[in-house]
Amino acid sequence: MSSETTNWEAVARYLAGESPAEERAAVQRWLAEHPADAEMVAALEDAMGRLTLGPEALAGIDVEAALAKVKGAPAFGRSGIRVIPFRSRPVPWIPLAAAAGIILAVGLWVAKPSATSTPVATTIVARTLTTPVGGRDSLVLPDGSQVMLGPGSALTMAEGYGQTERRVTLRGDAFFTVVHNEGKPFVVVANGNQIRDVGTAFVVHSDAGGVRVAVTAGVVDLTAGRATPTRLNAGDAASVSATGAVTAQRGVGARDDLAWTKGRLVFRDAPLSEVSEDLARWYGVHLDIRDSALRRRPLSASFEGDSLPRVLDVISRALGATVERRGDTVVVRSAR
Repeated sequence: MSSETTNWEAVARYLAGESPAEERAAVQRWLAEHPADAEMVAALEDAMGRLTLGPEALAGIDVEAALAKVKGAPAFGRSGIRVIPFRSRPVPWIPLAAAAGIILAVGLWVAKPSATSTPVATTIVARTLTTPVGGRDSLVLPDGSQVMLGPGSALTMAEGYGQTERRVTLRGDAFFTVVHNEGKPFVVVANGNQIRDVGTAFVVHSDAGGVRVAVTAGVVDLTAGRATPTRLNAGDAASVSATGAVTAQRGVGARDDLAWTKGRLVFRDAPLSEVSEDLARWYGVHLDIRDSALRRRPLSASFEGDSLPRVLDVISRALGATVERRGDTVVVRSAR
């Protein structure tokens, strides 16, 4: 794929989430290499997320003609791009790839400049991307920066992303590979703390107990509240407690912090509050800990593809506790 000879059907399948793995990777590489085109695709993807057409809305719409128009259109990356907002309705009806074709055709039609028109700057609307319990996903942001999102996590891209800065808000886990731009800093907000890119790749874990950042390449500045930023280099990690206290670790690497990107759930002396939140994201269950002494016991364990009963058995043995599952709640008590 290139900006001169774009495979529009592949782009439509990518927007619809119907791409084969190899094709999806090819589209993502293309987007990473063409930031202006990636911005256009992100805007179209946002419109896709809000588009729902039922049979009555399709009356008079020739899907094949729409796709044909897309195939014959010039490449992405022009100025003056806007996307028509569609009214959201609960249940999609038309095949997603066909819907993507219509969106592409509409987006390009609106983007087409006229001899008398004045280009209008693209504005990225706020949007939230989520992953299901136990699921992971990867995406390319409009500037070409790449994100892998962990299970049960959410990433919100701020409105106007890329105009003066590139700001996102994270709940859960994410691994960022950032395209550095000194004039438009990349900032991750997690639990009120800010992680600012200084040209880097880094992983962030955010839950009610605090935030942890581990840097794999480059440099980041971690700011807790209004405190002085803590600079982290490649191989460094830092944790921010719920009270805002920062603890930095130098040269420890990020192997355990990146384990989830390979489908592994790793705990190293983790408090049960953190264990509970991770189990909610990975398995959809919450720990109900009835004994205050148990809350203070740290857990060290590693899981990869283990069933929930197996995970709960390991936890009960490691903590000397009994576990009883009640729907999506697991009651944990000290063994008598």
